[in-house]
Amino acid sequence: KLRIGFTVRSSTKVDEEVARCVRETARLLEGLGHRVTEGGPDTEPFRTPMQVIVVAGLGSLPISDESKLDPFNALGLALAKQVSAIDYVRSVDAIRMHSRVVVAFWNSHDVLVTPTLPRTAPPLGTLGADLSAAGDEYMDFVGFTYPYNCTGQPAVSLPLGADSRGLPIGVQLVGPPRGEALILGLAAQLEQARPWVGRRPKLN
Repeated sequence: KLRIGFTVRSSTKVDEEVARCVRETARLLEGLGHRVTEGGPDTEPFRTPMQVIVVAGLGSLPISDESKLDPFNALGLALAKQVSAIDYVRSVDAIRMHSRVVVAFWNSHDVLVTPTLPRTAPPLGTLGADLSAAGDEYMDFVGFTYPYNCTGQPAVSLPLGADSRGLPIGVQLVGPPRGEALILGLAAQLEQARPWVGRRPKLN
């Protein structure tokens, strides 16, 4: 029996179909004999330092011809040129310090269940189309996943549901540090209980 937390809490809006899928997964896990409670760690403090590190990473790439960049990456590169070494080090330190706070959640839990993304796949070309809001839009879109890149924890996404259009809804399992075997075992249990191998969205 595992101690499992689940949350759909986010700084951005989570589609109701996605939230419902996560809650259904929580009930399924409870039915499989696990101890399930609602709640999760506060990962919002990662957001600003992660943005700095992502932009700095773009600036470190060997780009020989900046004129070939799309507008979003061109904007990112321009912002990267404004990031100082001090900004970068402070951001890395902020992530390291808050990682300790986040990982402490696993002192009382074995696994965290969240949406993989706050909504299903948007139409091609719409995500980040407005450059004035693109950076925040991308961070919102990956708001449940990048925190565990910050902490270095293992996570897996499972297609445990579908929206009204038939597009898959991902549910993320996050394990403790070095907990790969734990989440893979739980993923296998969920796949057996709710198989997805034959589920396909309609293609236009």
